[in-house]
Amino acid sequence: MYGNIYHNLPQALLEEITGIKLNKYSYFLTRLYLQIFGYPDLAGNMRYELITQFLNPQQGETLLDMGSGNGIYINQYAYNFKTKGVGLEGRRKRVKIANRVKKELDLYTHFFLQNLEKPKIAVRRYDKIICIEVLEHIVHDKQLFKEMATALKQGGKMVITVP
Repeated sequence: MYGNIYHNLPQALLEEITGIKLNKYSYFLTRLYLQIFGYPDLAGNMRYELITQFLNPQQGETLLDMGSGNGIYINQYAYNFKTKGVGLEGRRKRVKIANRVKKELDLYTHFFLQNLEKPKIAVRRYDKIICIEVLEHIVHDKQLFKEMATALKQGGKMVITVP
């Protein structure tokens, strides 16, 4: 389920992700909610299920998330399917949070600060690539498309969504 990994996080990290100060009762209820329902974003949950069906992530596969935000997709895949993941994100705070989540949950994912207008991605390295709700923020997206295409292994799958 999309975002249910967050129920395992310590209070301070959940507060940083949500931007809400939690007392011990609201922390307990937040963790319970996340465990049962996942992240409270209906569209995100539906999108996650569709993307997961299409990608069919397998243990040991390497995923790239362009514009990874706080890392919810590839951290969730690493947790559920034992995949490896790399997230590239243009906002320093989100990279910091994503790396704290992966460290806390002991996941094989890594997040890096990267200008997505001029990405530098390894050639033919990734089994699956996702770019979820990012392209509308990229002025010169042609270079991003070229980089993603060359980063994908032969026979790999790529998912791109826009609002």
